[in-house]
Amino acid sequence: MDVAPIEIYVQGRYDSDNNFGQIVLGTKRAMPVFDLLPQVSADSYFDMLHIVVGIQFDEETNKERFRYRLTALDTEIQKTPWGTHFTFLDYNETGLEDLWADWVALSVGPGFNFGAEKTRFIIRAMGHAAFNTYRFGEIVFSDLGDPAGETRTGGSFGGSARVSLVVIDRFLIRGGYDLRWLTAGPDARKDQIDVVLKIEIGNGWGIFGTFARMTAEMSRDSATGSGMEKITVSQDRTTFGGGIRFSPGSSN
Repeated sequence: MDVAPIEIYVQGRYDSDNNFGQIVLGTKRAMPVFDLLPQVSADSYFDMLHIVVGIQFDEETNKERFRYRLTALDTEIQKTPWGTHFTFLDYNETGLEDLWADWVALSVGPGFNFGAEKTRFIIRAMGHAAFNTYRFGEIVFSDLGDPAGETRTGGSFGGSARVSLVVIDRFLIRGGYDLRWLTAGPDARKDQIDVVLKIEIGNGWGIFGTFARMTAEMSRDSATGSGMEKITVSQDRTTFGGGIRFSPGSSN
């Protein structure tokens, strides 16, 4: 634990499609893998014992919901020419879905980084497989109908891509795209775009901003003149957010 300092953060987020707001408080052990292993890419991370609690606000109904996340291990590390992402026991009710739990997940693929000593440009693409539980949520994905409210467990597979620009000890901007097909559920899939900007202020303090857009897709029964037939329905969520973080004892 001595090489994985505690990180504490507060994050707010607003869903411009559904008029949801959310604010959470989180803490985790965040190992500075680039400082310990300079041969890995500067956007690599190794987080464990991640705990998040917070509240989601529904502006249309004036109701609040308790949100939380518990994660044993989540890491993404790249050492040219390969990148890997591994997740173990991540139960998340703070994401864009109502619930997304990766019990075990692995992504592997080629990755490369370029640039000078302090400024690095990093790219990677990875194939993905996982065993997980999910629920899109009939509240946040109301267009999907009743199937969105069911909790389902099964496998998922797909791919992801990452592009990062890092000025070491100053800032990081990273864009990512993830596509998942889900074996549990009627023709279910999701794809998501994430962008994060992190700026180091100094003495362990930092600020960050986030953007995410997710599309969830499922099949459902629909009445027609000749009876019932399955149709594929999709819905988007777009969110903007940001926050502040602090690592006690850090001198960066």
